[in-house]
Amino acid sequence: MTKPQPTDMPADQPQAQKPRKPFFLPFFASIHAQGFLQLSEEGVALSVGDKTVALLLSAERRRAFETAPPAADQLLQVELWPRTADGRVNLLELGKYKPISSAAPKLGFQFIAAGRLISVDSEEGSLEVNIEPNDQGVMQEAFALRVWASLDALKTLPRKSKTFRLEGEYRPQSQRLIMQHAQSCAVGQLPKAAPAGATKS
Repeated sequence: MTKPQPTDMPADQPQAQKPRKPFFLPFFASIHAQGFLQLSEEGVALSVGDKTVALLLSAERRRAFETAPPAADQLLQVELWPRTADGRVNLLELGKYKPISSAAPKLGFQFIAAGRLISVDSEEGSLEVNIEPNDQGVMQEAFALRVWASLDALKTLPRKSKTFRLEGEYRPQSQRLIMQHAQSCAVGQLPKAAPAGATKS
């Protein structure tokens, strides 16, 4: 009797799978855009198409920017951190940025966040979202954002005090954050691990 060769072994051998880590969605709020950055005395200017937006720049990020500034003609993928007052974005801070190809699709100002619903004003068509600090994160204080939405979009919101994820856009002309989609989900906490030996029915 000959020993089985590797090609004689069954093709479908069970393989040990690594346990998946529970998905963690932190509290956050950011705007993403593709454009060009130019340093100024007040901070930095972001040019996206025919629009230019003034951004704040922390001292640490300013030093990094001055040490290795991107080329003036280098298209960048940029992350911005917004704050609102009286329903409008009154502060935009430059977060991360990285070079991208000039052939990348132009997506405008995309707004995405995960927070806790504070209130809804159906007459005005707006909602207030609380962005809370994350464990071991750099953000130490919670802040609230005023976001605008259509009546149909407001109907997709969870109950007040519940957490959810939202997507939409930032409109520089009106300085408003616009929600287009919302989905209830656990934010800021790890999902509970399944009991040992539990199986799916």
